[in-house]
Amino acid sequence: MMNSSNKNILVLINQKTSPTDKNWTFFRRTLKEAINDSKIEVTMGALCDFVYELSDEEHKIYDRQRGFSLTDFDLVVFRIIRKEFARASSCASLLQEKNIPYIDSMIQPSPRSKYSAAAVRRSAGFNTIKSVYSNNSELISLIDADEIKIPFPLVLKDVNGRRGMLNFVAKNKDEAIKVLAENPEVQFIIQEFVPNDGDYRFLVFGGKVVLVIHRQAQSGSHLNNTSQGGVSKIVDISKFDQKLLDDVVLAAKLEKLEVAGVDIMIDTVSKKHYVVEVNSSPQLATGGSPELKMKAYSDYLKSIVK
Repeated sequence: MMNSSNKNILVLINQKTSPTDKNWTFFRRTLKEAINDSKIEVTMGALCDFVYELSDEEHKIYDRQRGFSLTDFDLVVFRIIRKEFARASSCASLLQEKNIPYIDSMIQPSPRSKYSAAAVRRSAGFNTIKSVYSNNSELISLIDADEIKIPFPLVLKDVNGRRGMLNFVAKNKDEAIKVLAENPEVQFIIQEFVPNDGDYRFLVFGGKVVLVIHRQAQSGSHLNNTSQGGVSKIVDISKFDQKLLDDVVLAAKLEKLEVAGVDIMIDTVSKKHYVVEVNSSPQLATGGSPELKMKAYSDYLKSIVK
């Protein structure tokens, strides 16, 4: 817990930190000495050490091992983010939400991964599937300690995955830990399982929904993707209410996509709809109904050049 009478600065780097790391301790010590103010505390942290949690009710980012949260600080300084821009972007979403200053401002909320995209949509008022994201060892520890606030069965998916690849359902702790342990090179996000009768791929061209495809998983699978064996059919756009259609168009706009495949899942119990993913390269010439998709796509392209 931070000292509330002091001002607290968090310096965030990419790689894991350790109190015995010479570079880590040297930077913190020299910065603290340069600041030369007993009322200002400096803490070093690592983007990959954090646990990231999203739900309709809350947005939390914290270091579980060291006992502090991103929102404990009065200023956050990003240093050496490199390949961790998606995690930095997720932090920026929360910092902007809480009006906590950070540098550099070039780090903005951005849909770089499934988690950071969900954070952007949550900030825009979308329904949010309960999600937890961290490094695999931390996720294993959270599951083993019963600290994951998501009931089983739950979904584990590659945070950067596409077309249903590396996407699993775990019915219990052992199955979840096994997935994480057997795929150490994959960055997983854990999400609540949404009961559904398939999902809907909304094709959005130029800010307009032009086609809707219902996709349903084969028996024994939770993957609705046609690339994973799901079956598909065209659905009349008029079936959906205006709020859902507006969310679909906004989801594409948030990712600055003129051509997008927005995947929507409707909870069969609560009837809430969720944006599962926004695809920048939706299957047009392949998958279900390629002729209809290519016709809509060609009409859109012709409308631009005419």
